[in-house]
Amino acid sequence: QKRMATNESKVAIVTGANSGIGLEVTKLLASSGFIVVMACRSLDRANQAVAAMQNETTSLKSSGSFVPMQLDLSDYDSVRKFVSEFLAKFSRLDVLINNAGYAEEFSRQQRNLNSKGHEMTIATNHLGHFLLTKMLLQTLKDTASRHGAARVLIVSSDYHTYTFRVKPLDFDDLFMEKPGAYSGSQAYKNSKAMNILHCRKLARMLEGTGVYVNALHPGFIPTTGFFRGCMRCFFICCFSGFCCCCRITRTPQEAAGHMFNIAAGVPPYEDKSGLYFYDGRSKPTSAETSLLANEDLLWEWSEAVTS
Repeated sequence: QKRMATNESKVAIVTGANSGIGLEVTKLLASSGFIVVMACRSLDRANQAVAAMQNETTSLKSSGSFVPMQLDLSDYDSVRKFVSEFLAKFSRLDVLINNAGYAEEFSRQQRNLNSKGHEMTIATNHLGHFLLTKMLLQTLKDTASRHGAARVLIVSSDYHTYTFRVKPLDFDDLFMEKPGAYSGSQAYKNSKAMNILHCRKLARMLEGTGVYVNALHPGFIPTTGFFRGCMRCFFICCFSGFCCCCRITRTPQEAAGHMFNIAAGVPPYEDKSGLYFYDGRSKPTSAETSLLANEDLLWEWSEAVTS
């Protein structure tokens, strides 16, 4: 029997919700009364995170609740299973935060593949989220129609703008199979550019439906697994015009605060769509992510490889 969410019980999905900024924004949503579906690759770690949150003595006490669900974004069958199970439980979806991320060591030269033979960083950071969002679009639109608005927030990165030892997207080789095309840094940069293009394509498609789509750079967060595993990214940032490390780093709580405001439509974000934010302010993106033709090319390719 479908679990019907009432007008008072908004529903959010946060991917990668068991740690880092995903965990912190989950706390904020729950504190605001959302039912938060924690979509995590490890159900055990999601349950551990819920137990830890329920033991906190902070202001987390609220009418919100946590619903851990298993989701491996690199496995498209897992995405389909997750959506089927979600739709069996809930009749609305107010907020979708595509937060989960994956990164190889930036110096890595050998591709890591998922079960379909797709490069793992692209599969996890873009294609899994692409399929998840596409399968939930009707629910988002229905929710917006009934309740006024629904929102999608895609976590990207300023790394999509970097040109140091990385090249623009090659739409003839998006899995970087050509000799010399692949590196861990190239895969991560490409996946974050894809996030921006996905955001802008969705925003165009959903204009007038009440579903708002934005992307966000959370900042560089030293406590995350990505930062620890890819320290080279930090040094590249310093050489790319960011003059002081204390200026570019953020805590998970700071990043989550901006994520929450945008995803929940807190003024002045209530009618914003198709934008890329950092520290609560919109900012330009790279040239390749500003081309409508690239949005369409990526959408068509993504549909084909996830079908």
